[in-house]
Amino acid sequence: MDFLNTPTFNLMQKSLDVMWERMDVTAQNIANVDTPHYKAQKVEFESILQQKLDSMNKSYAVAMRYSGEDSNQKVQDLLNSVQPKVYTDNSTETKVDGNNVDIDYENLELARTQLQYSYMVKKLTDEYNLIRYAVTEGKG
Repeated sequence: MDFLNTPTFNLMQKSLDVMWERMDVTAQNIANVDTPHYKAQKVEFESILQQKLDSMNKSYAVAMRYSGEDSNQKVQDLLNSVQPKVYTDNSTETKVDGNNVDIDYENLELARTQLQYSYMVKKLTDEYNLIRYAVTEGKG
């Protein structure tokens, strides 16, 4: 069995990838705060993932359970099919120069995402250490 190819590890890895992209997009927004006509960009992921999960109805889950199909592979396929979407935010008010970057919001978003990223790295490390401990029977 591949200990690192589990739905938990795959979701944590996907989350880290999305948070990295979100930090990159937020940094671009901050860098362009004074660029005339620049429109802030956002990263959408959680709602896309939720829609995919919602589309997996109970009958599908029951059929998967009784058909003997590998549920881990189904979850992996689901995670692979969900990609973050970067979009331009045209819904917020623009300044006189046509720029709509709110520096306070962007700084808060960057700090929030950095905290989430640090937490997820810690959780991933903890999971890895737990598996390593189990495999080495606490000797290593």
